Amino acid sequence: MTKDFYDSRRAAAYVAHHEKSSRTRTTTLRERALLRKCLLLNRQTGENTGESVVDVACGAGRFWPTLAQFSREIVALDLSPALLRASTGPEAIACHRVCGSTFALPFADNVFDTLVCLRFMHHLGRAADRIAVLQEFHRVSRQRAIVSLWTDGSFAASRRLKRQRESPPPPAGFDKRRCTPRSELLADFHAAGWRVEARYAVWPGLSMWHFFSLKKVAGDV
Repeated sequence: MTKDFYDSRRAAAYVAHHEKSSRTRTTTLRERALLRKCLLLNRQTGENTGESVVDVACGAGRFWPTLAQFSREIVALDLSPALLRASTGPEAIACHRVCGSTFALPFADNVFDTLVCLRFMHHLGRAADRIAVLQEFHRVSRQRAIVSLWTDGSFAASRRLKRQRESPPPPAGFDKRRCTPRSELLADFHAAGWRVEARYAVWPGLSMWHFFSLKKVAGDV
């Protein structure tokens, strides 16, 4: 259901994209701050949520420095070997890198305290695919997950949703970026056994990007 689109050249371009302007650098800093906020929320529960974390669809590891502040063990998974290699620069955080699919995570059940998946799920236009991925997250995480994706709540989202309604239905699997209405996301989370603990907008009222801090529904932990 997914395909590796990256060779070494595209992987290098991906890394450069997030450093190319003050806007992209500022957005990265803001996303790291929100990830930190989600991780602090986990810690404040008093649960053991920081010993091990898996970064799913990790790309080139932009969020590892933040994860390293909270976790003793980081496992990073991506479908692209080129992106995983691009993460091995002099400032890369030590972690165990795994090449694999988000739809079929190569891990045992309940093995990680927290699962993180940022900037991936907005590529899944169909609820069945989002739920399948969220169920995999539920399987390998002991308690919590943190995801970021596009949802409504801004003028940009309203325009995007209007265009999507006028377009053909999305194909199955990984595809172009799409905005998912929050009502649909909440239904997806519930269907996969998650509840929303907190939601944070990257740029409130302006951006489609939102972070969701999720916890397994009681009885599913």
